[in-house]
Amino acid sequence: MRKASVCALVALGAVLLIHGGSRAGEPVGRVAVMCGRGVQAELGERLASAVRESFTCATSVSLLDAGVPGTDAGMTPLIRATRKAGDVLVLVVLDEPSAVCSNALDVSSEGYAVVNLAGYRPRGPRSPGTDEVTVQRSEREALRMVGALVGMKTCPLPLCALSESATLEELDAKGMNLCPHCRYVSEPLIRKAGIAVEPRRLKVKEQPAPAEGD
Repeated sequence: MRKASVCALVALGAVLLIHGGSRAGEPVGRVAVMCGRGVQAELGERLASAVRESFTCATSVSLLDAGVPGTDAGMTPLIRATRKAGDVLVLVVLDEPSAVCSNALDVSSEGYAVVNLAGYRPRGPRSPGTDEVTVQRSEREALRMVGALVGMKTCPLPLCALSESATLEELDAKGMNLCPHCRYVSEPLIRKAGIAVEPRRLKVKEQPAPAEGD
């Protein structure tokens, strides 16, 4: 009985070691989503969640400590000053209608990318519906930018989030996830970048409650 209990504990420890992401030598970095002036933390959480679910990697959300620079070139020193230990890649989310920063700025050499919400907002009066369109477009771009930062190539499948889109219409037609091939390719690249990979979580479909009398 005692021997069986010891074996059970050893087996449990092995499972935790495999799935807990705490093995020695495993990457411990993360993708840091930084929200600029006027960007709510809740929106940053949406983008971080999209990145976390598609790349199964560790993420964090924070606010930029300083104002938005007037040019793309001014973004690099701001990121260097705000970056924390463990922020391997940084995704900056802005909402700057004056277009002081590019809609999708990829600075792979510095390990960060900028997504400007203003470039993805539908024209015309704002409404809850148009705001959701803007967020979904930004989520797709966030996935594409993170993929580019870890060295992934553009996907030829139009429904994959890592496919190229030349217009907002093409961006809307893209899927919200990575295709199976890109998911497979992404994990070793995420690890190589030094970012912690989390176990994939299976989504369990909730079963309807049985009707009374069944």
